[in-house]
Amino acid sequence: PSVRRFESGSIDTEAFARNIVVEAKLPYDWREFIKRFDSWPEELFDRTLEVLHAIPANFRRALLSNINPLHWERETISGPLAGRFDDVFLSYQTGLVKPDHAAFDQVVRTYSCRPDEVLFLDDSQANVDSALNYGMQAVLAVGIEAVVQTLREHAILA
Repeated sequence: PSVRRFESGSIDTEAFARNIVVEAKLPYDWREFIKRFDSWPEELFDRTLEVLHAIPANFRRALLSNINPLHWERETISGPLAGRFDDVFLSYQTGLVKPDHAAFDQVVRTYSCRPDEVLFLDDSQANVDSALNYGMQAVLAVGIEAVVQTLREHAILA
């Protein structure tokens, strides 16, 4: 429960850390948890920026991410992604978390499109299943090579 509350922006880092140590029965205190938790993710996948740049301009790019401020505000994560997307939907800012349909609905409303006009890629099967149920085109893509393959299969990349 604390992960969802943290990623939706409803609790701060300390409350999250204190709660998760109890929920997960971790063998260390909340301060140690924050140190460990803050150490990942360290950076973007190799080739991420190259692949984003290769997507033709006639396709709109959006980032829909379940993320928290501790990770997003890391310069090695948000810095390189700045300006690479038409829109960024961060769960801790919007209060909307995948796989909830409300998160997908926000994207569809922003772009004034039908769900089936959206190609959604995610590394979580639960999120993909929910997006498919919502009516989006959705593909499980774990790692940058899977993303490239999916974009090629959908004739987005040559």
